[in-house]
Amino acid sequence: MDSRTKRQVLRMIPHGLQVVTLRHGDEVHGYTSAWLTQVSFKPPLLALGVRAGSRSHRMMEGSGVLCLHFLGKDQEEAALRFFKPSQESGDKFEGLESAPGPATGCPVLTDVLAHAECEVLRVVQAGDHSIVVALVVDCAVHREGEPLLLSDTPWQYGG
Repeated sequence: MDSRTKRQVLRMIPHGLQVVTLRHGDEVHGYTSAWLTQVSFKPPLLALGVRAGSRSHRMMEGSGVLCLHFLGKDQEEAALRFFKPSQESGDKFEGLESAPGPATGCPVLTDVLAHAECEVLRVVQAGDHSIVVALVVDCAVHREGEPLLLSDTPWQYGG
């Protein structure tokens, strides 16, 4: 298989950009995710990707909870903030309004379109990432707007 063709094909998959926040004990963290899909209506289940061996992966497995944040088209800066490693960006939450989620304790960012607090049901190792199946246990819409998509940014992912 030609690697350039493979990248071209895989980059055609449409991706939304979400911020995932985590809490494990007193530690909070967050990352930008481009791999998310709904897998069940009853119960409401989502599947997302997380890099194997990462801080996010360890925290998710350790705490069993996470919070997904749906960004608006005007929030590319927030996506970039949580995309960078903590050592490059410092405190990713600095200057952002957030509060502990009532269902999970994970930070809930308030200046987003919506959020969904989730309990981790299953983590399946799959190559250099894991697939996380999560149950939505609480959610809220914060404001109206169009969601931020990877195609709205200059970034590329996949392949």
